[in-house]
Amino acid sequence: MINMMQKSSIKKIDKRYYDFIKEFRKNMRADVANNIYPTFHYNGKKYGVDFKGLLYDKSTSHVIPRDEAFKIYRYAYEHTPIL
Repeated sequence: MINMMQKSSIKKIDKRYYDFIKEFRKNMRADVANNIYPTFHYNGKKYGVDFKGLLYDKSTSHVIPRDEAFKIYRYAYEHTPIL
């Protein structure tokens, strides 16, 4: 059973994580007009965020499925300095 302090801590972690994803997607979003395409490296592949905010594989230009995207976001959250 989770006590109230642990429950509060879990909510803070979740909020920080989702806030991180929001900022990560905003900062990594492609700026087509200015020819800016930021890249994030993970597991030997290059990823970017398209103009809609979706994570995609830069070598194939395919949008990453949600479950795989969350693994990449989790890695970024754990290994990227605060944005």
